[in-house]
Amino acid sequence: MLKKNNINNDPFLKAIIAYAPATAEAKPAVAVAPITVAEQQNGIIPLRTESNETMKSRQAAFLNIEGASDAWFNNYSKQLARFDLWNISSLYSNITSVLSHAFDGGYADFIAELDNQIDHVIANVDNPDVRFESSDNLTNNKKFARIVAVVIVVGFPKGSRTKENVKQSKLYKSVMAYVNYKPSVNPSYETVNNRENAYFNTGASDIYFIDIKDGKSAPEDLRIALTRFNLLGIATSYLNISFMLKHVFYNGYQSFITELGSQLDYVIAKYNDTNFTNEPSDKLNNVQKVARILAIVLVERTPQGSRTKENVTQSTLYKAIMAYAEYQPEIKPTAAPMIGKSVESVVEQMYKLIPENFREGVTIDTIRKSVVRHNADDTYRIQNNLPITVVFNENLLKKYPGKRPRFVTLTLGEDFMALNTVFGEAKNPDHVIAKGGLRIYQFDNSEKGVSGYANKLSGTGTKPFLVENVDLGEAMGKKNPFWDVFFTGGKTVIVMQPRAYADKDARVLAKQTAIKKWIGSSVNAGMLCKHYITGPDMGTDDNDMKFIVDEANKVQGDLYAIDPVKYKGLKIPAEILLM
Repeated sequence: MLKKNNINNDPFLKAIIAYAPATAEAKPAVAVAPITVAEQQNGIIPLRTESNETMKSRQAAFLNIEGASDAWFNNYSKQLARFDLWNISSLYSNITSVLSHAFDGGYADFIAELDNQIDHVIANVDNPDVRFESSDNLTNNKKFARIVAVVIVVGFPKGSRTKENVKQSKLYKSVMAYVNYKPSVNPSYETVNNRENAYFNTGASDIYFIDIKDGKSAPEDLRIALTRFNLLGIATSYLNISFMLKHVFYNGYQSFITELGSQLDYVIAKYNDTNFTNEPSDKLNNVQKVARILAIVLVERTPQGSRTKENVTQSTLYKAIMAYAEYQPEIKPTAAPMIGKSVESVVEQMYKLIPENFREGVTIDTIRKSVVRHNADDTYRIQNNLPITVVFNENLLKKYPGKRPRFVTLTLGEDFMALNTVFGEAKNPDHVIAKGGLRIYQFDNSEKGVSGYANKLSGTGTKPFLVENVDLGEAMGKKNPFWDVFFTGGKTVIVMQPRAYADKDARVLAKQTAIKKWIGSSVNAGMLCKHYITGPDMGTDDNDMKFIVDEANKVQGDLYAIDPVKYKGLKIPAEILLM
């Protein structure tokens, strides 16, 4: 006889089963991004997520549509702003990021809502009287669906924005491929164990169908009953009841509970009918088969003369099955965010870094609107405890007296800030590649060190941190042509918070730790090794550059191994950093 502790180690417990979108279970929260202040303010609070494998498979399904590519929201800012959705969409960067967050409402609901929102957008997108339609009263699901609808519809020229055309577009088909993908994922191993514990905590014992197959200890009446319903072969293909229950996960346990009730009615009505024998089961779906098998077991274990639904549902075995099916897995919260773990905190810090004489017309809201992308919800960043990197566009510094930078990037760590400026005039942002040095300011916790740190951030007696970074990047753009290099100008400046250092080695280690965090986050956010390469400057030397090359290569390799589709834009070998 197999025991429960043996079953826990059975490889089939790790088998992968598809799920029902509207009732899918939460995985452990490795893939859940910390909830940002901006998300809370906008009412968009992702409660749960799917496994990394499922999310990658959905993205692959999206991109497998011939000629399809993801849609980045910065290309649709005007149209999204028209529907009061730009601030929200900028939190998610692109279509697949929004779709991953729509999971919590269930994709069946999302598909229906998308259809409604396509109608709404088609009716209003070209209406000159609709200039700014408030989105305050929309639910999360409606906001997500309207964002996607806007991007799909405006992909067509005026005059051809019909629903028929929209549904023939590659982007619409990609969205449908994403949301209709049926993942082959199991509830987490921990959830399976917890369901089994809920089953056995009722005092019930499991029923092992292998015993029926071998004719060892199962009641002969149960064998006969399963044969009459033409379900003996199917029942004995499962190990036991708890293993069988795991296989109905993909349809959702609520639908299974409903089906079990229907099958109990059917089996009770037929069980004592002597004229009823060998009914075909080939037209039943899997859930109906499992529910009918369990109904047969439940009825057979109830004494003759008392086989009513009321009596059956009072049995210990029925309560055990319900305990298994009704178990609600805990949705584990992610760890409390550290400094920089919120896009909003990075936006607020950027506002503080902009000097007063550059702030005319600049507000927190205008800075939010200049966000191009961020890596706040990226799984790799979360798992490696990297700080958030936010990329801002040229609208960040409208009052800068020189040429405005194409990108300004801020990485906000626990004990450092890194600014990275990139210049470039290419129409296609993918063609922008800048080169500049990495400058580091490292302060001790002496009175001089603390005041030096404060002065560097504020610009007291020196150039402010942000202005210095932008000025140096612009200057590099003027220098590079004289060295026959094709790179535009850029610069990185890292300012570390004051701290005590035991010795020189401790100081070097702290510097390298900050550089390592910046490398990981910047590469992950698609800046370093895509739009920017670096070299030595004040506070860094050749040894630091070798360290940067090694670390950048490692991060690129890690990301490409995780998802070559998502991270295909990482194209510059890290060795170029030494050019």
